[in-house]
Amino acid sequence: MKKRLVSLLLVFVLALTLVPSAFADTSDCGLAGCTCSGYCSYAYYNYRPNDEDTHFYGVYCTGCGIGGGVVLEGSHTFSGNTCTLCGYTKSGGGGGWEPDYCYHDWTYREWDGCYWYEYCEDCGDLVDYGVSHGITVYDDWEYYNRSEHRRYAYCRDCGEGEYEYDWHDTREEYEQYTSTQHRVVDYCSTCDSNVGSATYESHSFSYGSWQNYNGTQHRRTKTCRDCGYSSYDYANHSYSYGSWTNSSDTQHRRTKTCNTCGYSTYEYASHSFTYGSWQNYSDTQHRRTKSCSCGYSTYEYADHADTNGDGKCDGCSKELTVYVDVTLDACGGVLEDESVTVIFGNTYGELPEPTREGYTFDGWYTEKDGGELVEAGTEVSDKTAHTLYAHWTLTKVFSVTVPASLPLAVTEDGVVTSSTDAAIANNSTCDVRVTGISLRTENGWTLVPFEYNMAAAKVDSKLIGFAIGNVCSTAEGESESLALTGDWKIDAGSTLPLDYDANVSATSVGIDEQVLTVVFVVEEVA
Repeated sequence: MKKRLVSLLLVFVLALTLVPSAFADTSDCGLAGCTCSGYCSYAYYNYRPNDEDTHFYGVYCTGCGIGGGVVLEGSHTFSGNTCTLCGYTKSGGGGGWEPDYCYHDWTYREWDGCYWYEYCEDCGDLVDYGVSHGITVYDDWEYYNRSEHRRYAYCRDCGEGEYEYDWHDTREEYEQYTSTQHRVVDYCSTCDSNVGSATYESHSFSYGSWQNYNGTQHRRTKTCRDCGYSSYDYANHSYSYGSWTNSSDTQHRRTKTCNTCGYSTYEYASHSFTYGSWQNYSDTQHRRTKSCSCGYSTYEYADHADTNGDGKCDGCSKELTVYVDVTLDACGGVLEDESVTVIFGNTYGELPEPTREGYTFDGWYTEKDGGELVEAGTEVSDKTAHTLYAHWTLTKVFSVTVPASLPLAVTEDGVVTSSTDAAIANNSTCDVRVTGISLRTENGWTLVPFEYNMAAAKVDSKLIGFAIGNVCSTAEGESESLALTGDWKIDAGSTLPLDYDANVSATSVGIDEQVLTVVFVVEEVA
């Protein structure tokens, strides 16, 4: 509500001295134009010295309002040398004294705002004053007490005003109170204030159909017919099961369906295999079938082996050559095949190349540090299993990870809790710096200064002030680019923790939506 405080101080110092018996009503005032027909009520005013012995005072008729023009003389009443009525002071010398008085027959008026002042045209004395306010305007009605509301009425010209009061006109509203009760509250239709005592009643629920909720439960809505409070009833699924069918090379599955809500999913179990005999497959391997009762069938592979030294594979009896297993250590890189099999005395052939972000692959070597380069034409001279190592040259990489979200939780008292582990991660091989942060509201929210007085905001006005690091929102609207202060540098391989906070207006229901988009501008440090 708009409130206006008007303070007006007027100070008038008037040299008026009144006689206790200033009014009479038994004689003619003798004023020209008097319409009282010889029976007047009149009053005296403006005592002034007439000469050294007498003073005079003008009169006005209280019956018809005519004033001035009559001089009624009277003797001075001295206290010491000064008359207590007109202020005349004895000179002691006598002679040469001139009377100084005025009947104020003609006046003019001046205005100061809504206040008028009437002055004598002859002597300039203030004769009369008053106030005449212009058009009255009103503030909105506001709550005053349980019986009344009020609004402030004030003069549009000078701002002076006062309160007007009126009785509340009430309406009943149902409001959500707890999960088991609602309350009935009297509100004033004019000032929209709570003006009565609340009564509490149990919810009267109506129920929806059961719907799937998650892998273990279904739920249905329950809604109060009076206040609209809504919640859920939850219950565990009641399943029926289908037959097992193949799902993958390690599992089979069957359907399980809830008899109440229709939710359906799969239940998985590992295959239970039976095995065939080993058969030769290639120069390096043999294989056998493995089959599950669900119908899935595949092969199991194994390398040829000659443990008894007869030159034949122990599993499939194949005549063997000398195969050598070579392990490929990518040394921090990514490699799809981490081993190869080569034949002793032949060349290595084309070996797979690994990848590593920020690095250039220099080739395969016999040692992790140093060693000999192994190329496609290099002969396999080692009969035993051995390892080749990837060598790398560092290249510059720019990679920064910002938080996917900045969660906020707000209590019923308006206390905001933010995440304590939000941070920007510098995955680069160089130092970086945050050079800009911009804010943009979403879903009907409005950005306001962080220090905004949310207590004065209406419920569900969707206002948010935001602070991150040592900077705060200062603008009002849909977006703002924050003016960064301090050092926002992030060293290579380090993180910058984000300390953030928000000031949020009150809501009537819980909010679970995106209210703000925060954009970080990150640049490489030169």
